[in-house]
Amino acid sequence: MKIYNKEVKVLTADRKINQTIASLRGAKADMEAFSMETDDQNAQQMYANCARQLESVVNNLKQQSNQRGSNQMGQMGYGANNLRREDEQ
Repeated sequence: MKIYNKEVKVLTADRKINQTIASLRGAKADMEAFSMETDDQNAQQMYANCARQLESVVNNLKQQSNQRGSNQMGQMGYGANNLRREDEQ
């Protein structure tokens, strides 16, 4: 019988989402830098478009994370009631 804490699962998922968001923001910054470093108008537009798309993905992830987090945290209590066996799901 395995015992786990639902809150730990939520925090782990949130940490992964935050790491993904940080990586996407880094990629967005790279795209913006590439856009400024090139003289090719087509490349500038492509990099700027990629940066906008990455920002959209970041915003969607943040929105989904906030919705998921508030839904899951609202369903959970704290303390001993937070502990459940896997077969009780």
